[in-house]
Amino acid sequence: MKKLGLKLILMMSILLLVSVSVTISNYLSYRNQEKDLKTQILHENKLLVADQAALVQQFIHEKVMGLKGIGEKYKSADLPANSPQDFIELSSIFATTLNTGSSFIGLE
Repeated sequence: MKKLGLKLILMMSILLLVSVSVTISNYLSYRNQEKDLKTQILHENKLLVADQAALVQQFIHEKVMGLKGIGEKYKSADLPANSPQDFIELSSIFATTLNTGSSFIGLE
């Protein structure tokens, strides 16, 4: 080290310190940004899931209310149907109207 000279040793020391400090600073910044990005992604996913759940709940509620109304009409016999086949055809019309292809109506 004595042969390098004081000026060269100082320059190498400063260069090493600056390199180490920039590396540590970049690493810490990267870790903070990674943490913030994870938090933001989780928050956005929670909002998306909550919105989709609300839409599904609203869709199902509409179908349930429609089917409930049809059930009440069947109970009160206000529907123009004279035979079980008429009830089945009318149920098919209601199911198509309410878009309840996965629902079914049973007659006792």
